[in-house]
Amino acid sequence: MSQALDEWQLSKGHGFFNDDAVIEFGAAIEELGGELSSEQQQKVEKVRQGRMRLFERRALAQSLYIQQSDRYDACAKLGRNDPCWCGSGKKYKK
Repeated sequence: MSQALDEWQLSKGHGFFNDDAVIEFGAAIEELGGELSSEQQQKVEKVRQGRMRLFERRALAQSLYIQQSDRYDACAKLGRNDPCWCGSGKKYKK
């Protein structure tokens, strides 16, 4: 497993879940009583940080969506010049 972790090439781009095996290899090595080298630890930590950034962005987007939908739910009736409920920024009647 240690050799497989060393040979693993991290994906470039938006393959956030393509590197799940790196985290699993690291956990398995430690669970079996082995130790990760500093390079292996850096590789595992890099994947974990990328995953955390993804989850933070999703949580932020979800909270913004909830705030926006709450704001428009409070309006009983949209007027001609009110912003559209879909969040496009255009006027409602346009």
